[in-house]
Amino acid sequence: MNLELEIKLSTDFPAIYLSGEGLEGHGHNATHFHFECGDGWFALLYEFSSKIQKMIDEKKITKFAAQQVKEKYAELRYYASYEFKECEREGKEEEEAAIDKEFRSYLTIAEEASGKTCETCGLPGVLRTDSGWYSTACDVHWKPRATK
Repeated sequence: MNLELEIKLSTDFPAIYLSGEGLEGHGHNATHFHFECGDGWFALLYEFSSKIQKMIDEKKITKFAAQQVKEKYAELRYYASYEFKECEREGKEEEEAAIDKEFRSYLTIAEEASGKTCETCGLPGVLRTDSGWYSTACDVHWKPRATK
């Protein structure tokens, strides 16, 4: 992803991408988080991040830290660590399970959308394969490896 878009995500969602944990490794630096995918997935990552930020604002999730965001086998892969809000009442496990399910549902939506979105431009795309390499691309941005 280009630097301007990485900075936009990091600036708009610092609780997610600039948590302070692991910023010296795993694709991080002191000013922005490094996304290992194309610009075309910016909008779906922004929407996903907005939903996670809402969960943080509602205190459902605390200490969230994105670890790695990348393309793998033509789809988004999003790795993060997070903790649940402190629940000191009976039913804590059920509440944590519901919060985790909510997070994972948002992640599934983003991952599935990435498989239908051109990683280069963000227009509708399809899964393409060439010589064992997978990508999600529109007709304009699909280039078999032999012609790249």
